Amino acid sequence: MSSIEFTCLPTIIGSMPHTDPSKACSLVTHYLKEIPAWPQLPRRSFRENMCAQFSQGFPGIVIEDNKIYIDRSQDIDTHLEKLYAAYLDNDIDKYAISPEYAAGLHEFLSLKHLVPRAVKGQITGPVTWGLTVADDSRRPVIYDDILGDALTRLLRLKASWQEKQLSQICRNTIIFVDEPYLSQIIYQSAQKAGATVHMGGTMVVIEGPAFSTRAESFLYRSWGTDVIGMTALPEAKLAREAEICYASIACVSDYDCWHEAHESVTVEIIMDILHKNADTARNIIKRAVTRIPETRNCECTSALKAAIVTDPEMMPAEQKKKLSLLIDKYLT
Repeated sequence: MSSIEFTCLPTIIGSMPHTDPSKACSLVTHYLKEIPAWPQLPRRSFRENMCAQFSQGFPGIVIEDNKIYIDRSQDIDTHLEKLYAAYLDNDIDKYAISPEYAAGLHEFLSLKHLVPRAVKGQITGPVTWGLTVADDSRRPVIYDDILGDALTRLLRLKASWQEKQLSQICRNTIIFVDEPYLSQIIYQSAQKAGATVHMGGTMVVIEGPAFSTRAESFLYRSWGTDVIGMTALPEAKLAREAEICYASIACVSDYDCWHEAHESVTVEIIMDILHKNADTARNIIKRAVTRIPETRNCECTSALKAAIVTDPEMMPAEQKKKLSLLIDKYLT
C-alpha cells in the first residue's frame, strides 16, 4: 500500500444481513465511498459463513446440512500435495474464492467507476477457522500439526488472491484478518451444553429496563437487527479500550412484541426464562473457560495502539497515571 492518510475514515467489518449482493454493494458504495469493503452475506448461503467461505479447496473439507467438517476417509494426502505445490509456486489462482462462496465479493469486483482511497477485504484467521472446523472425530483442525499448517497456507493463498482482485479497483488494499476466536469457543461450548445457538448477528442496544412498543419493535427488525439488549454496548467498548477479549452470550428472553403468534410479554414470563437462561449461561461459561488459550493471537491485544493520538507531552500527569496500566506500553 502506498503512503496514504486515513484520517478516521469509516469502513465496515464486512458481514451484512442482506441476501441480495447487488443491494448490499449498493449500500456499501453509497455510504463508504472512501474505503468500501465487499459484503459477506451469511444469510444468503451457509457457504458464506465466515469459515465455510474460505474453505474451498481445503483437504477433506465437507459442507452439508449447514455444517462444515473434515472427512478423513477422503484422499487428503493428494489434496495436501496440490495445496503445498500451489503455495510454493505462489499459484494463487488455483485457490480463488468462487461466486458460490462469495457472491458479494464478485458483485463488488464487477462495479465500475469506483474511485476509493482504498478498498478493504477480509479473511477469517487461522485460530478461529482451526478451532471451528473439526474432523469426524470432533478434533479441531488447529490441533492437527499437518492440517493446521496446511490451513495457514490455504488462507495465505486466498488472501493473496483477494488482494490481487481488489487491486484492480484500487492499488491501496486492506485485508482484515477476522479472528474472533473467543466467540467461536463460546459457540462450540454452547452447542455442547445443549443450547440452541446462533453464531454472530446484530444487536441493537437501548436504554432499559424497558419493553419496546410495537412500532419500535418493527423498526428494529427493519434495520436487520437480530436481538435487542440493554447492557452490551458499554461492556464491549470498555473491554476494547482495555484490550480485553470480549464476546457476548445473548440469551433471548422473548420475541418482543412483533411476533403475533406468541403471547404478550409479561414480567412473570421474562423472569422465569431469565432464571433458565442463567443456568444455561453458567453451563456454557464452565465449558468455555477450560478451552481459552493462555497465549492470545488476536488484534484485541493491541487495540489501543492506533487509538492514542494525543502527544504524550500534552497529556496531564494525573490522567497518564490513572490510565498507566493500559497506555504505558505505548508511551515509552
